Amino acid sequence: MPDYHQAFNNMGNAFSAKGDKDKAIECYQKAIDIKPDKHEAFKHIFLPKATRTKPSNAIKSH
Repeated sequence: MPDYHQAFNNMGNAFSAKGDKDKAIECYQKAIDIKPDKHEAFKHIFLPKATRTKPSNAIKSH
């Protein structure tokens, strides 16, 4: 499978900007799964998780 981590990260950014937090999280997680070492999606996934649930739950999940 080609290395589409950046594409999934960009799609996560687009979904996040539209307010679709669940789709954004899904895309960021795919980016992290493809390239787990130092991926920028780690920092991007926090905001949708934090605003979708209680902040303490977002912190616990990562």
